[in-house]
Amino acid sequence: MSIFAENDKEIIFEAELPGIDEKDLEIVVRSGVLSLKGEKKSERDEKKDTYHLVERSYGSFERSFELPDSIDEEQIKADFNKGVLRVVVPQATRSCQIDQENSDREELTA
Repeated sequence: MSIFAENDKEIIFEAELPGIDEKDLEIVVRSGVLSLKGEKKSERDEKKDTYHLVERSYGSFERSFELPDSIDEEQIKADFNKGVLRVVVPQATRSCQIDQENSDREELTA
């Protein structure tokens, strides 16, 4: 899993997860932490005249990322396509207002 891109508008996380089904992924955001969990299961069953082979393997992973305070948790989006998980975390827009009455600007005269 890696941070693919980060700018003023969003943080994009990408993970290549070949062989994992979407139903075996869990994405949670809690207390400013993005957590990704998954499990990979595979089974091989081979029957021949002289033998019968059954092979099973399981593996799980979990990664957590602390997110900055400036993110908009309600707008996080995830997409899983062809074994690649992409999570887009939008940065909250901030506005700044200038207090005209208390500004320290000097007026210039010609």
